[in-house]
Amino acid sequence: MLGRYKEILYGFAIGISTWLLDVMMHASMHGHLNLHSFLEDLTTKNVTQQFFRLLFIVIAIAFGFALWRSNQRKHQVQSLQISIDSFHQQVINPLTLMVGYLELLSLKEGWPTSKENIELVAAIKLNAAKINDLMKLLPPPGIGSSESYLKAFSSSEETTVGRKVM
Repeated sequence: MLGRYKEILYGFAIGISTWLLDVMMHASMHGHLNLHSFLEDLTTKNVTQQFFRLLFIVIAIAFGFALWRSNQRKHQVQSLQISIDSFHQQVINPLTLMVGYLELLSLKEGWPTSKENIELVAAIKLNAAKINDLMKLLPPPGIGSSESYLKAFSSSEETTVGRKVM
């Protein structure tokens, strides 16, 4: 649990530290700093001082929470990018081989001999083209952030959803 919410705990620790620093500052303003003046100022009945000290903790915890959320999103994006890269490797390579084999078969002399074989090859090519079009909607593998993807997308003149037209 400590490892998972460490940013929030760091925020709490920073808030407590600022509280204690404020107590030390106010205790030293009354003369020399000693344990009695420190404890007296720590347990002060002044509502305004206690409110601002509590505000130190709340603000520090809010910063810790914001950092925690940011890191969570970063880890989610990295996980999604790994999944997309894996998907590309698992789909694009077999798809490329399938289209290549179909091209070789269609170039082979004397094949396909029947109308049914021609229709099967055409159907497979059509489905492979559909999968290829769907794959073009995904960001290319290896692009780690959306900023670099948008930069790559805007820099090419002729694009179809982020990939250059060949």
